[in-house]
Amino acid sequence: MSIARSPFTTACDIFCRGVNFFRADDLQFLQALQRGEHQSQGVRNRTLQLHPPGWKPSRIGRTLRRFRVLKLIKLVAGTRKYYPTRRAAKVSSSRNCT
Repeated sequence: MSIARSPFTTACDIFCRGVNFFRADDLQFLQALQRGEHQSQGVRNRTLQLHPPGWKPSRIGRTLRRFRVLKLIKLVAGTRKYYPTRRAAKVSSSRNCT
């Protein structure tokens, strides 16, 4: 969980800002990912455009990439859908307890 909070550089030299759930935008995005319809069908940029109010598609795409680099979501091969990982469930459950 500490990796998700702190910025780091991946093996491909991609710098990624960590996730801070005390920031309103990170919390809104996590809540949008946790919606029930995304658990069964997966999430795409297009389906997320309705839920975080005022977010542009480019911002959603950057946030999806950041969550993917942090291994909070995984990409389904051959599609543009993402599913939350066990790590995301662990982070979100610890966030709900505090």
